[in-house]
Amino acid sequence: MDVFIFSLEVEASTLGHDACDGYGNDLESIVADMHVLLESQSPFRRELQRSVEWCLRHECPRGDAASLASALTRRGYRVNMRSSLGGGQGSECFQNLQHTFLSVLPPSASKSSAPLVVDPCFREQFAIAHPTPRYEALCRAIPAALAIEARALGALVPRLAREMEEAFRTTGAATPPWRRARAMLSKWLPEPDRVVQCAVETWGDEGEGGACLPASPPVTPFAELAQAPSFECQQPLDEPDTPAAGCSGAFSCTSAQESQEMGGADRAEG
Repeated sequence: MDVFIFSLEVEASTLGHDACDGYGNDLESIVADMHVLLESQSPFRRELQRSVEWCLRHECPRGDAASLASALTRRGYRVNMRSSLGGGQGSECFQNLQHTFLSVLPPSASKSSAPLVVDPCFREQFAIAHPTPRYEALCRAIPAALAIEARALGALVPRLAREMEEAFRTTGAATPPWRRARAMLSKWLPEPDRVVQCAVETWGDEGEGGACLPASPPVTPFAELAQAPSFECQQPLDEPDTPAAGCSGAFSCTSAQESQEMGGADRAEG
């Protein structure tokens, strides 16, 4: 059994009855749905998840994408390290965030195979400064590091973003535009012209990373794979006039840049 599996009973039991009621489904149902979503994927995803967790424990103490890419490459996986560029004109910068993630295929993959998205700091992307008890329990159920099919990621992230929006609302704060579903998805599923491919250092000093090169199109565009009917966010994507977000760093509880952004948003909402 994968160690990432959501601890359903434990996390749900950390909340009182009131904390689970009043917004959408109860926490237990949401966690169960996410569990089913992850477990319904391919055997390769489960194998890769185990490899990711092993590498992070034994070979990648810093937990960054560059060192994980090197470790997975040495284990025979076909790994591309990609950086979503973020930015854009006007309000587009609120919806296009910078982030680094991995695109991974098995050694024997065919040209038609779809890569999996791997993020060594997936849970950290959903950390906020003042979570509600419900949202805090949900975040504890999110895998710290995740290997996932792009279609499933396109279903999972909007559901988590919706819960994040509700946490902001409950605490009396406006949801920053970079915390909404469309913006969060842009970290892993950017538009084709907003992603670059980075060189993977196989035998060098782990974690040093590599030069970013223009990306060749993925075998199957992530944006197309992300279309999924379940867990779609129904909330409008408002665009408050607030500074846009940047990329998250490696495996801290919250990156310095996001901490600054969240602190500014909290002060603005007072």
